[in-house]
Order: sequence, then C-alpha cells, then structure tokens
Amino acid sequence: QSGEVLLALASHGPLPAPRLVAGVEPIAFRMARTGLGFGQALGAPGSGLSLGVALAQTVQPASRSEPEARAQRALLQLARNRGPLWMAATFEMEQERGSLLGARLAPLYGVRGAATMAAGAAVRLSSKRWALAGEARLARTVAALDGRGLVAAMAPITGTSASVSLERLGVLGSDDRLALALAQPLRAAGAAAWRLGGSSPGRAAITPTGRELVAELGYDRAVPGGSLGLGGFVRRQPGHVAAAGADIGVAVRLRLVR
Repeated sequence: QSGEVLLALASHGPLPAPRLVAGVEPIAFRMARTGLGFGQALGAPGSGLSLGVALAQTVQPASRSEPEARAQRALLQLARNRGPLWMAATFEMEQERGSLLGARLAPLYGVRGAATMAAGAAVRLSSKRWALAGEARLARTVAALDGRGLVAAMAPITGTSASVSLERLGVLGSDDRLALALAQPLRAAGAAAWRLGGSSPGRAAITPTGRELVAELGYDRAVPGGSLGLGGFVRRQPGHVAAAGADIGVAVRLRLVR
C-alpha cells in the first residue's frame, strides 16, 4: 500500500500538476469523460526496434444544453534504442463528433466535429548520471461545418509544442535526482469566418495573442518509508495570453510506501 501527500502554492491562476521530473505536461481541457482504449507494443529481440499501436474512444456525456460528443483516436509509434540513445516518431489521427479539439460548442455555431492529424518526434540521450531529452509535436485540425451555423468557414488549425529537459542522477547521494525542463505547451492558431447577418461573413483570427513558455525545476530523493519531491515552476504568458502575468509556484510531494 502507498499514500501520497502533495502541497502546492501558486502566485495566481490554475496550478499545473507538478511533474517533479524532467518534462512539462501541457495544459489541456479538463472535462469529465469516459472511454475505452487498447494498446499493443511489438519488438524484435536484439534489434532495438519497437512498434506501438493504440486505439481509443472517449465520450463526453450529454448534458441539458449540450449533446453527446465522441472522439476516436489511433496512434502509431516507432522507436529505436541504440545504447544510450533512444529515438521515437509518433503519428496520430483523431476523429471528433460533436466537439472541436475536445471542446463542445453550442449547435448554433454549426460545428459538427473535426479531424486531426499529428506527428511528433522525441529523442533521449543518457549516461550513467546525465540524461538529455527533447520532443516536438505538430498537429493540423480541419473542422467539419454544417453550413448553417454562425461559423461560415474555418481555415485549418495548426498546433505546435516542444520541450527539452536535462536530468542529473546522484546529486547529493546515490538515490536522488535533479531535473530542469523548458517547454512550450501546445499552441493552436487558425482563422474563421462568421455569419453576422451582413452580406459577407466577418473574419476573425483565433490565434492566441501570446506564447506560453514554462520552466520547471524538480528535485526528488528517497527517504525512509518512501520518497520526497520538491519542485518549482515559472510560466510566462500563461494560457498563451500576452497580457497575462507570470505564474510562479512551488510544490512539495511526500510519497509513503508500506
């Protein structure tokens, strides 16, 4: 059995879940969902190659004002491990019905769903005490419109994200770890044409005004009966809002195992 205690403080705004290890988790929509998934990994012994496949379906239950939304996702990952070097390429397809990038819109907008294709790459170089890792992702979403709503047309939405991390093992002893991570969470950009009752649709950009950058420093080590983690983060232009002030936070995590 195990237990975990987490204490966290932030200057303002929502506090992202502290990782306390290399890598920063992108901010995402947090909605109640249910779903099913299947994954399988295959590899040839001695080749260092592996192939991973995953299929999943998620459901956002209907509410009084919104219909049910469903999304089907397929993911393919090809990875290669050669000694201290690990590399991976990921391809992903997602088909949404009743939502756009996970967010449900009222029927009056006329958005029936969306199709997203994404590609990503990751690399990790490690030694006995050091590890350097990086990853990047590019996604393209095409919305499906019914032609009768407020949204008359929508250009494809493109999204990018990237992160790099450096990790050191054995800083003060043989059972501790220090990690520094820098990241840009997923940032989507596009444009839409709106029906506003005039002779021609109005146009509006749906590109964020800013670009969020996150820096996170984490330290954890074993303690009698479990582990202790300390971490801090700074977010510049959180939520990709240029006028937003920086978020600063710290967290302490104590994990007990018995």
